Amino acid sequence: MQPGHSNMEHSFSQSYDHVSFVVYLDSLEFVCKILSQYANTIWKNFSEGIIPCCSGNMTYVLRAFHQFIDSNISAYSFTNMPEGDKERLYEQHGTLLRALVSAIKVSFVSNEGIQKSVSFIKCVISSTWIKLDELKFLMSSLGNIGVMLYNIGHFEEAPKALELCCQTIWVHARLSYHRLSASKDGQIIIEDLPKDALNDIIVDAFARIAKMVDTLHRCGVKTISDIVVKSLSELLADDGTSTSLNSSLVLIKLWVKITNKDLEDDQSVDSAPLLYHSLMCYSSPFPKKLVGLILEQELLAYGLIESRGTMFCVQMQTRIIDILLNKIYCSKEYYLERSRVLVRKAHTLRASGMQSISSCLESLSEAISLLQDIPLDSYQGNATTIHQLAIAYCLHAHCAQEANLGAEVIFNSAQNAFGLWSKVRTFNHSSPGMIFQQPSETLVPLLCSLVDLLAMKGCFELQFDLCKLMIIIWKQENLPPEKLLSMLFTNGRLHHACCHLPMDQQFISNAEQHLDDCHSTEFWINCFKGDHPSLSMFVQRLWPIDSISKSCESSFGRQFGFGASVCEVGSAASSLVSEVTSNDQSIFLAGYLYFDLSKRILSRGQIFQALSYGIEALQLRKKLLRKKFKFNLGKFVSGESQCSGGKNFVSLEARGSTIAEIWPEPTKSTVTRDSFLTPWNVLRCYLESILQVALLHELIGNGAEAEVLLRTGKDISYFQGLPVFGITFALALGQIYRKRQQWDAAESELKYARDLLAENITSISCKLCKLTLEISVDAQDGDLLWSLFEKDFQKQSPDNLSNALVMYQSAMEKLNSARLEFPIGSYDKLKTSCIASGKDHIGETKREMCNHGKESIAAKDGAIPSCTVCALFSQASSDCSNDLVALKSHKHNLKGSEGCPPLDVKVKRTTRNSSRLAKEQNLENHAKTRTCSSKRTAHVKDEKASTELNCKNGKSGSDELSTDALVCGKTNSLLDGVDHSIDYYTCNIFGCWNCLFINSINSGSIQNILQFRWDCIWHGYLVSLLLKIARGLGAHGGLHGAHEVHNIYWQCISLLYFRSLPQECYRTYELNLIRLIMDENIGDFLSLERAEILYSMSLFSLKGMLSEQSRDVCCSFCTVQMSDVVPWLLKAFVLSRESPSLFQEVCRLLACIFLLATIDSTAQLPLYSKGTLSLNHWAAYFHQNSVGTYLNCHYFAGLQSLPRRKDLKVSLEDFGNESSEDFSKFLRFSLVDIEHLERHVKEFFHKLPDVPIVCISMLGGDIVNVLGEILLLPSFFPAWMLLSRFDSTNKPITMLMPVDTILEGIQQEDSSSPMKASDKNWQCPWGYTIMDYVAPTFKKLLEENFVSLSSATHTLNDGQANHVRWWSHRMKLNNHLDEILKNMEESWLGPWKCLLLGPQLTNQHIEATQTNLIAGLESEFKVDVNPVLIKVILGGAASLDEMEDCVSQLILYKGYFGRGGCCGKDRLRAFSFCTEPNALETVKYLIKSKVNELVEPVDRDPIIFVLDINVQMLPWESLPALRTQEIYRMPSVGSIFLALSRNNNYCKDGSIIAPPFPVIDPLNTFYLLNPSGDLSSTQEEFDRLFKNYEWKGMAGFAPTAEELVLALRNHDLFLYFGHGSGTQYVSGKEIEKLDNCAAALLMGCSSGTLHCKGGYAPQGAPLSYLFAGSPAVIANLWDVSDKDIDRFSKALLDSWLQENFMAAKNCSKCCQLTQEFESMTIAVGDNGRPRRRGTRGKKSEQMNDSSKRCSCGNRRVASYLSEARRACRLPLMIGASPVCYGLPTIIRKK
Repeated sequence: MQPGHSNMEHSFSQSYDHVSFVVYLDSLEFVCKILSQYANTIWKNFSEGIIPCCSGNMTYVLRAFHQFIDSNISAYSFTNMPEGDKERLYEQHGTLLRALVSAIKVSFVSNEGIQKSVSFIKCVISSTWIKLDELKFLMSSLGNIGVMLYNIGHFEEAPKALELCCQTIWVHARLSYHRLSASKDGQIIIEDLPKDALNDIIVDAFARIAKMVDTLHRCGVKTISDIVVKSLSELLADDGTSTSLNSSLVLIKLWVKITNKDLEDDQSVDSAPLLYHSLMCYSSPFPKKLVGLILEQELLAYGLIESRGTMFCVQMQTRIIDILLNKIYCSKEYYLERSRVLVRKAHTLRASGMQSISSCLESLSEAISLLQDIPLDSYQGNATTIHQLAIAYCLHAHCAQEANLGAEVIFNSAQNAFGLWSKVRTFNHSSPGMIFQQPSETLVPLLCSLVDLLAMKGCFELQFDLCKLMIIIWKQENLPPEKLLSMLFTNGRLHHACCHLPMDQQFISNAEQHLDDCHSTEFWINCFKGDHPSLSMFVQRLWPIDSISKSCESSFGRQFGFGASVCEVGSAASSLVSEVTSNDQSIFLAGYLYFDLSKRILSRGQIFQALSYGIEALQLRKKLLRKKFKFNLGKFVSGESQCSGGKNFVSLEARGSTIAEIWPEPTKSTVTRDSFLTPWNVLRCYLESILQVALLHELIGNGAEAEVLLRTGKDISYFQGLPVFGITFALALGQIYRKRQQWDAAESELKYARDLLAENITSISCKLCKLTLEISVDAQDGDLLWSLFEKDFQKQSPDNLSNALVMYQSAMEKLNSARLEFPIGSYDKLKTSCIASGKDHIGETKREMCNHGKESIAAKDGAIPSCTVCALFSQASSDCSNDLVALKSHKHNLKGSEGCPPLDVKVKRTTRNSSRLAKEQNLENHAKTRTCSSKRTAHVKDEKASTELNCKNGKSGSDELSTDALVCGKTNSLLDGVDHSIDYYTCNIFGCWNCLFINSINSGSIQNILQFRWDCIWHGYLVSLLLKIARGLGAHGGLHGAHEVHNIYWQCISLLYFRSLPQECYRTYELNLIRLIMDENIGDFLSLERAEILYSMSLFSLKGMLSEQSRDVCCSFCTVQMSDVVPWLLKAFVLSRESPSLFQEVCRLLACIFLLATIDSTAQLPLYSKGTLSLNHWAAYFHQNSVGTYLNCHYFAGLQSLPRRKDLKVSLEDFGNESSEDFSKFLRFSLVDIEHLERHVKEFFHKLPDVPIVCISMLGGDIVNVLGEILLLPSFFPAWMLLSRFDSTNKPITMLMPVDTILEGIQQEDSSSPMKASDKNWQCPWGYTIMDYVAPTFKKLLEENFVSLSSATHTLNDGQANHVRWWSHRMKLNNHLDEILKNMEESWLGPWKCLLLGPQLTNQHIEATQTNLIAGLESEFKVDVNPVLIKVILGGAASLDEMEDCVSQLILYKGYFGRGGCCGKDRLRAFSFCTEPNALETVKYLIKSKVNELVEPVDRDPIIFVLDINVQMLPWESLPALRTQEIYRMPSVGSIFLALSRNNNYCKDGSIIAPPFPVIDPLNTFYLLNPSGDLSSTQEEFDRLFKNYEWKGMAGFAPTAEELVLALRNHDLFLYFGHGSGTQYVSGKEIEKLDNCAAALLMGCSSGTLHCKGGYAPQGAPLSYLFAGSPAVIANLWDVSDKDIDRFSKALLDSWLQENFMAAKNCSKCCQLTQEFESMTIAVGDNGRPRRRGTRGKKSEQMNDSSKRCSCGNRRVASYLSEARRACRLPLMIGASPVCYGLPTIIRKK
């Protein structure tokens, strides 16, 4: 029976008279209420898996429910029912609904009457009397029932409830729409429905349908597509608006997900269903436009779904797009829709990868072409078309960038987009039938991406026009502009690539049209209110230069409410990246904070800490870059080699999903938009960090790491078409190649940068950036020419020098022309009246500050606090004040005084020739009359040339740049008893930087602060150029006048502290300027610039003392004495402590000055005059600091154990603490002031090991001229050797000796020589050094050796004749090397070769002789004698004649200068006055009387050589006098401290051979033998021995890097027999990561070579091993032959193990090993390679010498290197190649 059947009506009519129908329904209602509780209980138990026990009762219950439902439904069919009964009937609706739900629950539990219960529900939901709330109740109940049935596994019954729920939802939505429509038409409806409720209903309906469909699919229902299409028909048919359409996306996404999941792996994509076919086959046809909109939703869903495979989604999107374009939007009326789909097609293509970029551009071009045909008039309803076209242009610009279509295409597309948007009055737009999108959510992110692209490309003007559009959009939506500006600033969109300013002034000007207060600092502070990290970034980016003064720092913090100290900013950055929930935006912001911190710290001269922050920023930005891009590596094709010189290139490809994010999508959240990071923004920041870190690496001498980074940056810039970055990276690379002396490569990079700049000069719209690039190109060109001039120093080529000056002057002119275009100091927001100045007076007028409501930064009394600069200048004399008041009238008088007598008397300087003549004629009076310059008696006006130069440099007296706008302080205020009226004059006339900065802050104007920042940058470039010009003008003895150079130095100093100090004031304030640059209170302000100025003017002043030109005394520089220069250099020493190149030059000059001061006994040096340390201590200390500076910096930067933000300065208290960290013993120059320098030096010498250390440097360049002129050499010498010897127990010895060229030649082989057969080229490992002048034949010798060995195989297999000739040539090379070494010893060292020998072990006789000789010398010659020097002479002189020569020179030159054979018998005539003619005869007599005989030394202690980079390639160990000496090499004294600190046994005692030195166990050995497999003879000789002794190792195959790293870490000794140094198997970088490393024997060709081209840290395997903690490394300086080096290795291992195991006779393995070595022979093979037999007897005798043997535990690794060398057939050509790096390392069994 169906519900409401007619039989019920008949029954009711028959009984109506007796029983009321309402009473009947009431009774049933009462029963159903009770039964509903019972039904709920049964349903609960059922859902929990409890089976009902009384199924029969449920039948009666279900029947009662059905009776009530049927009766209630039937009652609505009566038309004559009383009103009261109808009301009662409506009151039972709640019970009816509960009965419906209870009935279907009981039906499902009992599996009875399910169809009837479903029929009742369908009848109710289709009735006209049901309400919306009642339908919602049924929707929720039926949905819950269906889900519950699915959850308990009733998959067949669940779909019935779920489908019924869907029908209910459809009815609810349809009824809602009809009710709302009736309400709009004015009809009377039962219930009120809000007008905006339909959207919520549709959204809820689609969400419910999606949930039901998902559950139905899990139940296995196959009619999902029918339900989806039915839902779309029911929910969208009546309201196809964009609102309801957007709601359907949740259902369509589910449909796409189901389709993707159901597609089998073997099925074709073409078989996957699309909504299009179901929509077109639906019974009620959909409108064509609605079909198109639904398909667009399906297209969007496929783009968003996380599918199992991206390719499937791409193919499905392609199918949908083809349908839309070919079947739906194929007529002209759908032009807007078609263009929208074309843009979406481009999105799909780009998301699939770069392989579709061409098709992507074609789609965008078609969309643009389609929209361009429509008349665009925003006033006639075409705003949507304009927006769509502008969006297409934006996207086209991005894709054109990726396709490398060129800057013109990109800029045109961006310009077209901007032009279109400029036409519209409102940005609110929406396509018909599509969802409305707020422009702030769609257009602003797209504009941000375009801004980032343009900022990266160089089109900066359009960049800020687009920013102005964003402000307009923001204002139209009534959004707070502070939020937008905060986002733009923190994402770096208010400046551009390589920009010096944090915010472009053009943007401020553009923004002021829409935001009145955007120029004020208060407005910007409000932008970052509540966002502390962003405020930190803003404040720090405005900070111009760090540590100007404490007053500036406090002023800045007071103005912005945030001090922006390094610690505060560092903490803010750390908090961003330490959060667990840190997102990309926080990482991006932290990267900016660290990046800016690095720049701040660098201005203090703290390069290491700056590098640490820079690396942190680079790592964070690289992390973001990897999310946005993927790296590609490849080879260049023809025509592209200009980018990377034919090497591997690095390029970036934006990830498809990432680049597709810039497409406007309606599904992206607002939160994502607020922190929108584009790929271009991330890439730009990454390139800036690469550049920053690379330049910092370059500063510390790590040129290799810098080159890798710069090459990567240049490659990326090349492939991305980024001209600004390309120019910058090329210039930086050119600088590296120039310093490496790779002139062709440097010229190539410079040309690339110059051409790229010329090509893009019009597209780079920022004038400031264009200016800096042009200046940089000219300056780099000048630097290259200067380097070529220095390279040809001996030739004195004037052309390169002149051309260099021309290029510097060109850069200067461009800088000054920019000064006219960008007036320095145009602080327009400071409304101050200027200081009225007349010809005779300067008067003060009323001044008024415009602070925009801010209090000016002042003291309590209203005066601005006096800065350090003003305070120092206020101490000038009253005459200075008068000169200042009369400045302009004085300038006027100077201009008209040509015919008048000079104001000051000119003092003529004594010429150099006359000074030399006086010394020759009057020797006794020389000490009293010798002065380096005349005293100044009066000031004189500058020469005309000086005036012209300074006018060109922009520093003439007629400077029109006003400083009156920024006035500091009050005229009559007194602070600490100082009259600050002079402060006022100083700041007003000259522009003190401190006070200008404070007033810029007080003005409250962002533009003033930005202008101040540009002023600082401008003057920074100016100082750099001026120093280069001064260097050129004063090159090599001053080919130009000194007055110009002096003016440049005064100008450089003034520019550090003042904006415009006229040159006429230099003579007035010269003492104040010197006091400023030397003042300790200035702190670390511009440390490197100050140090460079001090060093440059010190060196020039020294040369000026010696000039042979007659000059006028123009300023105090002309009267500088040597004692005046020392404080300057000491200040430079402290300031340059982290700049290795400058620090090295300063230390060298200081060491030389301390020695030169001995010439004039009246000279009093500041440090030496105190008398607490000897002059030798100071000279030796500065000398050792100059050796290995680059390596010290490299080692320090690589110490991973150092905290990143720990201050790298080491306090003096920590220095003396044994528990201090390793680096406190390593960086011995880490002082912050001069006051504690003496204590520091004492601690340094106290911490030295007892083994003597000998530092050797070869000096060239300007120092050669200084030394030659001062010492009055008889002839010119190209170089000087600086030699220092010191240890912890003896007084140091420091000596300067002239060096002449060794001209021994190599005889060339004839053309038939077999050595000509080799076509290999030898690569010199050191490039160009002074050694190429003093020992040119040594380089030629190594080249001949290389050619000889390269042709060995071919020659030896080519017959007996060539075999003999080859050996003859090898012997000649050996003999020639012997001659070179003998000449080096005789010519350079002469009798002073004793300085290189270790002390004798037994020296009782020497001590007695030493005492007698010192007493005799002091008695006869009245001289102070260094007893250590006498001891060295007595213990090392080879003959009495050598001893006499040494003592004679000691008396003549006071022990600070020496001369070898190159000087002959000529003396250094500067010392001639010290001796009488018969002095030498007295010396001979004294020697014979005091020294009875020379004791032949039996054994000597070891010695450590610290060789400067330009002498380390020489085999010093093989000098004739040193061939039996045990020598160790270390790259620097700092590396010695580092190595000792790593030794766990470190403790000082009286024995040299006992610890502190490390100990290794030869039993704990790992070997790598013949890993390349082509040294079979070597493997045969050593393999059996190594295996018999059970050493661990590998032979005949190559290991992995991980295996070698593990072996080096876990063993004491590593033996390598193969090609090279083994770094082809484990890189030096990997080795340096170790914290412990084995000692190494590296027996490959050139395994010990240090590659040191130019001014960068040398590189080589020994350095990597030492840095990793290896105590000793024996390796070869040049290429060797395998047979001969095998002999050496065998002899060395024999010496180690033989003596070691003599003390272990009970050990069978030791005895066995000794026997193995004794029986080992390395015979000459059949191929005729070098081999020698039968040296065992002689060698064994040498080995067993008791003098060489201490005990089993005290043998050292280099003890028998000399004997091992003699085991070679070529004891010099092969034997001299192996040297030992490291410390004296004891070999004994642990």
